[in-house]
Formats: sequence, structure tokens, C-alpha cells
Amino acid sequence: MSSEDNKIKKSLFAGKNNKLKYLIIAIFIVLITVLISIFFISSLDKEVKTGIVDHKVITAETADTSQSVLMIKDEGVISCFNDDVRDLFPINDTTPVITKSIEEKIIEIYDCDYLYYGVSIRLNDGSGTRQFSANRQDFNNMMVGENVKFEAYKYFPYKITRIFEE
Repeated sequence: MSSEDNKIKKSLFAGKNNKLKYLIIAIFIVLITVLISIFFISSLDKEVKTGIVDHKVITAETADTSQSVLMIKDEGVISCFNDDVRDLFPINDTTPVITKSIEEKIIEIYDCDYLYYGVSIRLNDGSGTRQFSANRQDFNNMMVGENVKFEAYKYFPYKITRIFEE
């Protein structure tokens, strides 16, 4: 390498040519920002899926713990993991509805920050069973064993955003 090439190299990254340094840094930052934006936007992609509701679960969540509260399985078999929660529902209730009041009582019983509503669905596309998070209303409207058509985020976290009437 000639001494003139070394001078050019040094002048590009030495204090004499700060504009070029800042331009390279700015281009790098813009490129990284665009790549992050593309990743973020693609993670918000939604898709419509169909399947059969396999089971539903509720867990009590805090910042660092998760405790099972309730599981609803085939034929309305309900597993409650706390007698105080079991007492919130009628004795032979096979399709419990979680009202705002019941939700607040469960949060109090478990001393948690919020409840996670999970719905496991056997997908009709042959990809198996996947658990989706849902809001309380969608959780209540989806019955175990029934066909469901819904919209959900395509990538993790798999959250149901809409249920279609069949």
C-alpha cells in the first residue's frame, strides 16, 4: 500500500473528515432502524385460522410467577386448583363464564397482577394444537369441542384478535 493510500485512509477516519464519519454512522443507524421496523411490522401480521377448541386454561400471573387457576377440558370437565375458586361457580357448571366480578375475586384469591386466558386449538391446517392467548370475552365465547374461525397474530405471542361467527 502506498503512502498516499495510507493518507487517504487516515483522512477518512481521522479528525479531518468528520462529515464522512457522521454520514456513515447516520446511514448505519437508518439501516438498523429500517431492519428493526420491518421485523416489528412483520410480527404484527395476522392470519385467519380454523380449528377445534381442545381445552381452555386460566393462570394467575405476577411479574415473576404463574399459577394454574382453572382448566376446562373435553365434555366440560373442569379442574379447579383452589377450592375458593371452585366455590365461585355452580356445582355442575360445565361451561363457566368468567365475569368481571369473578375475575376480580380470582385475582384477590391468588394475589396476582392479572389473569392469563389461554385457549388451545387443534388447527385444521394440520399443524397440530397451538395455545393462543385471548381476552376474557373471547375466552368465554369459545366452547371446548366446538369449531372456531378466528384471527390471530401469525407469530409469537399467538394472541386471538377476533372471532368470526360461523
